[in-house]
Amino acid sequence: RVLFRSDEIQDNEIMGRVFLKSFYSMGVMKILKKYNVAVIDDDMKSINLIKEEFMKLDKELGLHFITIGYLNPLEYLVEEKEYDFIFIDIDMPKMNGFDLAKKIYAINKKEKIIFMSESFDHILEGYLYRPYGFVLKNHLLALNLKKNVQKVLDILDKEDIYMTLIAQNGYQKISYKSIFYCRLNGRTISIFTSSGIYSKCVSMHTLSNELNQLGDFFRINKSEIVNLNYVKEIKNQQVILKNGTVLMASVRKWLLLRERFCNYRSKVIY
Repeated sequence: RVLFRSDEIQDNEIMGRVFLKSFYSMGVMKILKKYNVAVIDDDMKSINLIKEEFMKLDKELGLHFITIGYLNPLEYLVEEKEYDFIFIDIDMPKMNGFDLAKKIYAINKKEKIIFMSESFDHILEGYLYRPYGFVLKNHLLALNLKKNVQKVLDILDKEDIYMTLIAQNGYQKISYKSIFYCRLNGRTISIFTSSGIYSKCVSMHTLSNELNQLGDFFRINKSEIVNLNYVKEIKNQQVILKNGTVLMASVRKWLLLRERFCNYRSKVIY
């Protein structure tokens, strides 16, 4: 695995879609949205080239891309990280890009895969795997890359729904998708997200109803709501999140949680 970052961020940072970078200049707070990018290619030069182009897009689009390169596609498959973009080279010796795409879609058919190739030869065949685009590794790479990235960004923006929360420096708008779980804390509710912990002055009942409308949230006990997107497994009333957090479901909620989680996994895979 080859890790690239466009600024100093710890390797063990929790991956998520929204990275907040705040500064005050004439009273204005700037917010950069974070996107995670996987580049799977057996050629280190290609990985470095894609990394350089994303560093340019950081500045050009006013966003923050974290780009991680994999020389071995098998290495990617064993990692439990979530990516907004997955760039896959078609011609790889250990596993070609099409076979890798099939394995990725078997885990989650919603992944945003973009194929890369040095020629047009595989493009027609590639459409059978429902990619979000193709990038030719030639002199037009920068233009092709930007067009495909913008296409996926437009899709992600349409998929995202936001809520307003209380932050340390005032109010903050965050994506519902960045929420790991919520916990009742006295008269307020603490909301744990990929970008930090926020507070919301609302009843547990009201927040539960609000989140239930999105479909992927479940109230596991009287004081906690979990986002099923971030649940790694459930067992013995334990709800184990992908970041290692362990929550406990109530006896009354356990059977219904098992049913909801199984239905959710089936929906994601099929």
